[in-house]
Amino acid sequence: MDFYGKLGYLLHVGLIQQKELSFFDYYFERIFRNDIPRIQNGSNDNAIIHYVKVYEFRLFALLLYELNRLPESLKPILPKIEKNK
Repeated sequence: MDFYGKLGYLLHVGLIQQKELSFFDYYFERIFRNDIPRIQNGSNDNAIIHYVKVYEFRLFALLLYELNRLPESLKPILPKIEKNK
């Protein structure tokens, strides 16, 4: 998660572009697959999203935000980082 979080930061500040992350598309799609077990705590999060939320992988949440895939449950841990202009 930490590695992907660093990609999210680099994408956010403009040091890489979204098309440069195409190599990782397979892994990003796996995060949201329906066959990943769901957490039985009343939320609709799968185990990966729950793990990200519990251990506060903030930059991973930033990556999902930049890819327009951020679930509502991760919005509270989304960091406030200014973009380079």
